[in-house]
Amino acid sequence: MFGKDAFIQGLKELGYTAEDLGANRVAFEYTIKDGRFKDRIIKVGIEVPADFNVTCPTGPHISPSLIPLNPSGAGNDRAAGSGFGQEWQYLSRPFRDQQEGWNRTKRDVKAYLRHVRHILDTL
Repeated sequence: MFGKDAFIQGLKELGYTAEDLGANRVAFEYTIKDGRFKDRIIKVGIEVPADFNVTCPTGPHISPSLIPLNPSGAGNDRAAGSGFGQEWQYLSRPFRDQQEGWNRTKRDVKAYLRHVRHILDTL
């Protein structure tokens, strides 16, 4: 199994309820574990590549927005509008070294969510 179906299955195995947003998009409710937004419940949206788990998803989309839009910001100050909708923002944070880093993990939803957790805990 690959793509969105594999990603949804991985979310379910980790206890998340996946919301299929059509096309290659999936969303789920997430509670931020640490940092200045600790305990805040948000939605995380993922554009899942058709060949997931071979290819890693890009950075997450989140709703509601947590930081000001600043597409040219550095580090974790970077946020852009999202194709998921007006109430969403895109956090352009590729997985460590994108494909090279992805190839050194188990290449599963759990590995990708560790990446998302780090992003959200350090906003």
